[in-house]
Amino acid sequence: MSDIPRVKPKQAKVLADLEELTDQSMKIAFTDQDWSDSRKFISWNTFGALIKDGDVIDLNLYNCCLKSLPESIGNLRMLNNLRCKRNQIEKLPESFGRLTSLRTLDFSVDNQHLEENNRLKLLPNSFGNLTSLEVLNLSDNKLKSLPDSFGRLSSLKELKLEDNKLELLPTSIGNLKSLEKLDLGGNCLTELPESIGNLESLKTLILGGNQLELLPTSIGNLKTLESLILAQNKLINLPNSIGGLQSLYSLVLEENNLAALPDEIGKLTRLGTLNLNFNKLTSIPDTIGKLENLKFLELNNNQLTAIPDTIMNLKSLMELFLEHNLISMPPLSLWHLRNLEVLKLDNNPLESEFKDVMEQNVPTILEYFREKATIKIFISHAVADFEPFQIKEISDFLESKEHIYQAYYCEEDLVGDIDKFMNETIPKCQVLFFFASKKSVFESIDCAHELDLAKRHNIPVYAVKGEDVQWNDIQQIGLNKDRGLEFKKSFIKELMGRLLEISLEIKAQEPIKEPENTIDEVVEELKKKLNEFFSMALFKHYLQDKIRFFEQNFQQFSDNAISAKQFFITFQNQLLSEFPKEETKQLEPDKSIEQESRKNLDKKQKKVLKQIEKIRGRKLPDKSIWIENGNIVSLNLDGYQEEGKPSILQYLPDSIGDLTKLRQLTLSHNQLESLPDAICNLTMLEYLNLEENRLKALPRCLWKCQNLTFLKLTFNPWEDELAPFAGMREGFDGDYMDEILQVIWNRSAINVFISSTSKDFESFNLKRITKMLAEEGEIDHIYYGHEKDEESLQKGLSNYQLVLFIASNASIHSDKCKYEINQAKSNKIPVIPIKTREISWNDLELLDLSRDLGMEYDPENLEKFGLDLIEYIKQFKREVNLFYPEEERINKQLANLTNTINNYLDSEQFKASISDLKKFRQDCDDYFRGKITLPTVLREIVKNIE
Repeated sequence: MSDIPRVKPKQAKVLADLEELTDQSMKIAFTDQDWSDSRKFISWNTFGALIKDGDVIDLNLYNCCLKSLPESIGNLRMLNNLRCKRNQIEKLPESFGRLTSLRTLDFSVDNQHLEENNRLKLLPNSFGNLTSLEVLNLSDNKLKSLPDSFGRLSSLKELKLEDNKLELLPTSIGNLKSLEKLDLGGNCLTELPESIGNLESLKTLILGGNQLELLPTSIGNLKTLESLILAQNKLINLPNSIGGLQSLYSLVLEENNLAALPDEIGKLTRLGTLNLNFNKLTSIPDTIGKLENLKFLELNNNQLTAIPDTIMNLKSLMELFLEHNLISMPPLSLWHLRNLEVLKLDNNPLESEFKDVMEQNVPTILEYFREKATIKIFISHAVADFEPFQIKEISDFLESKEHIYQAYYCEEDLVGDIDKFMNETIPKCQVLFFFASKKSVFESIDCAHELDLAKRHNIPVYAVKGEDVQWNDIQQIGLNKDRGLEFKKSFIKELMGRLLEISLEIKAQEPIKEPENTIDEVVEELKKKLNEFFSMALFKHYLQDKIRFFEQNFQQFSDNAISAKQFFITFQNQLLSEFPKEETKQLEPDKSIEQESRKNLDKKQKKVLKQIEKIRGRKLPDKSIWIENGNIVSLNLDGYQEEGKPSILQYLPDSIGDLTKLRQLTLSHNQLESLPDAICNLTMLEYLNLEENRLKALPRCLWKCQNLTFLKLTFNPWEDELAPFAGMREGFDGDYMDEILQVIWNRSAINVFISSTSKDFESFNLKRITKMLAEEGEIDHIYYGHEKDEESLQKGLSNYQLVLFIASNASIHSDKCKYEINQAKSNKIPVIPIKTREISWNDLELLDLSRDLGMEYDPENLEKFGLDLIEYIKQFKREVNLFYPEEERINKQLANLTNTINNYLDSEQFKASISDLKKFRQDCDDYFRGKITLPTVLREIVKNIE
């Protein structure tokens, strides 16, 4: 091995030393071989090396029984990736720090062979010299500390150190400014350095399974943090600075010793998941009600006796767990939460009347709560009128009744901060009784403030007229006789009885559940929902196909040829015609159609089913397959779909890609560690359930499945950027799917098609350029256009994401090249023209290509040209959205559309033209709650416009 002719001598010596230590022969591959074959040849689970220009750039030392690495390993100066799973290495040589080109280093455990793992106890101080390192995985070793030099790893983006024996982190860890993910779970940490707050790029921080009692104040500086896992520690409190985590979506704090939460928890307004199971909480702060985006709240196994009424403000809440607490009276205010789907209160000392109802479904429970709930009343009056109007007597009477929680009035708090009392109390009330006198109507600033608070919070106000004012006076402050009573001392009992009746009537009415919004508030919510819809991939795709129509329509509006109302109606008509099936669109197949037999399937699809059945060891039940028009459109491969007969998949066959009409695929409850790239051929896939597997990453090509609208990821050990998304229990749809597909796209390699004539391929040394491109990790496959016929091109061009057109005098007149460019455009694949010196940019106008995306070929410095081209392609991949090649044009029209419709909805003309305000509110409310679709609500609005 030491005299390999194509490997530099010193590096060949390293490979020879490794062979001697392992008593194995190493597999060798070279980058000038077929790129995809060479990468498979030295995959992560082999003992092999990849060579480029005589340098070792990839080294895999899988299952070699190595107890140490040779000192000579430092000679691999160009090594990019080193993987050492399933060894028993205890120490790294000091020369390890000379691997300054290293970008990925993995000494972690192989999940299938947990007992065969490395045993690193210490890292050399030279480790800090690895300044190119981006991904470092040292999980499941024996590390007790990290060297101070660790802070010099300035390029590090992902650091995995879980399941070691770390007791302390060096202060220098705060220097890792590029770090995005830090996993320190399962160690022995008792504290974190204050410098942890300097990790300005951090998105995911995992600290579960340590011995932390306190968090540093600086934790609140992590403005980009999205996921924070602190389960299974010894935390006794949280710092007030926790409220500074403005990007936090998922916060897991289960199995700690928390007795209370800081009020600042209410500042985490983006929070979607909050897990506080198994703590010692005795109460929850009122500020919990400010978490307007919270969907999942878990408070099992605490010492809670009550839940604050402010929980009624969590309008997005879908799941609430309160099991194993000390709650005797459930939080009746929960009936305000229309989106609540799961409510668990088992193993609480509930009063007997609630025990049976808690066994019912959630809607029944919430309706019962609504009937049982008490209401709060605020009595507004001038100070001087307290005794003349007998305010205390009225308050005492109302509070003595079963359904009245409290009747507030300000006198009881005059010695304190009266403004604070009003600001905090009135928004919690369901009705305000205003006792009108000359002082309260014309003189009292406090009464005016109380009425303003009631108006802002949509709280109904009833006036009680005193003898010294007239109804005309009261009308001047926005109140009228229709909601009014008259105060007479001789009829005080009758008045108190009438106030009670009004209170109970209000409680029984639907508006108390969610006060009726003003027209302006409904319009604002409608605009928000429309803007969300406009930003979805589905609508952008639609707009791309209709771009010319909308440009013409907007131009007509700009020229005053049509009104804003006509523009709106035209948009609605187009949208409705484009989405005629949206009313009944569902991910499930149409079960009203009779199920077709397997006999109708072609050989390929039958073969897929046979291979799957062989892997799972049992025939698939008929109900798990749905066939339409001779194609499988739905396939359920859940490991536990047959009760008592689990059939677990360890892997999927590559042939799964042959189910090209598949729309729904369920793979939950299996033991899949990876998905085959062939799954990316399922471009019609809409629903994909991957729950409860062993997946760490998704295929890099999954971004091609652009019809995917629902994806379930939970309960998988995700290791990449998907970890924050996986904290959400529900599937993702809408904008979230765009984000996930974009994450996958950002880390994917692309395929590049080179269009040229055969003559140009030789003349311009394209073989050399192709070789340079093939060696880049972000470019997966290079295809030479001159090697294939038109039929093969038509079939294969859709697999490429970028076309490089070598523009010469021959190619711009070549029918073959013209055909390739037209095929690229019809497949919406961007074309980068590379102009040679024999033509001008004006010549490229013949092919509708411009210099905006182009480069110029430099034959005199081919090496530099190749490097520039690589960087250009990388930049292109980062900046150009390949989902929507006409992004700038689309976005311009999208902005025009959004602004025009928003302005129209804001206009007095629109609001005045609504003939039935109540129906408009109801239609919009049904849309906001998902009962009807956007085209439907727009159609109803258009009908309602006079």
